[in-house]
Amino acid sequence: MTGDEMTIVDIHAHPLLDRLYRGQDSRQQGDRLSLKELRRGRVGVVVSSIYPFWSVTRKSAYMDRCRDILDLVESYLATYPDHATVVADPGGLELALAQGKIAFIHAVEGGHVLEGHVENLERLCRWGVRSLTLTHFMNNDLAASTFDPRRKLTGQNGLTPFGREVVAQMNALGMIVDLAHSSEQAFWQAMELTKQPVVVSHTGVRHFIRWEICLSDEQLRAIAQNDGVVGIILSSLWLKRFRLMADIGDLVDNILYVCSLVGAEHVGIGSDLNGTPPIRDLKSAGDLSRIWARLLQAGGSDDDAAKIMGGNFLRLFRQVTPS
Repeated sequence: MTGDEMTIVDIHAHPLLDRLYRGQDSRQQGDRLSLKELRRGRVGVVVSSIYPFWSVTRKSAYMDRCRDILDLVESYLATYPDHATVVADPGGLELALAQGKIAFIHAVEGGHVLEGHVENLERLCRWGVRSLTLTHFMNNDLAASTFDPRRKLTGQNGLTPFGREVVAQMNALGMIVDLAHSSEQAFWQAMELTKQPVVVSHTGVRHFIRWEICLSDEQLRAIAQNDGVVGIILSSLWLKRFRLMADIGDLVDNILYVCSLVGAEHVGIGSDLNGTPPIRDLKSAGDLSRIWARLLQAGGSDDDAAKIMGGNFLRLFRQVTPS
């Protein structure tokens, strides 16, 4: 196989997060997302999500923090110019893959970073950011979060007017709208607004866990109709009833459920490595290629496995992101 048929894509991961917030050097042995582990797992593309921590009382300086973290990621990758590079458009992606380099696509988790100014989307674009998760663990000035218990009490349970403006401007700029963590009402409102395919970069399936953060059958069908992609997370919290320790079998069950409902063209892998404890037998990026093998063992075709492991997101990236 060649090209997309061999490319594994992680739709949502956090390189260098340990270095930023825990003092761990990502070059040390044991880092889940080291270049060595990515190579071992045959990962060709990483959607590298940065997360400037959100505060209820803090309203500014998030953009400066974004720039600092992006600089850290880029300086780290610059020390390995023959092995990895940041890409911001389909042409750069194709070049990186042709050269055998791991392609890192900048993403930001949490629209709080915009500081209430839609113009900051253009700044993020200039910095190479190609995807934005509207919200995260708490409601912000764009959208309600599934995690925030205040959303129904405060009446903010969906998109705000600013959030609607952001979705429209992201479409215009060619940025990927990521609806992970968004409340169900915010999800449906964003789906009504968007003119481009969306991602839900890291989540599970509500068929297995009755929790709003996991996607319902209706949401999965809507994403398929939108030609979007769902990234299945490597976390027991999202994958298995009663939050028991999940394994690769539970992950594949979630993937195959999506396939049975809407086809293999709308699901991928969004590990959230370094952002959440991984499942029992997929501890690092070096283990991701095992998912491909397990899909084939479960009766999947080579073509469907290639779509799930990377081809679906690559299609979406080429469609949404300007050349």
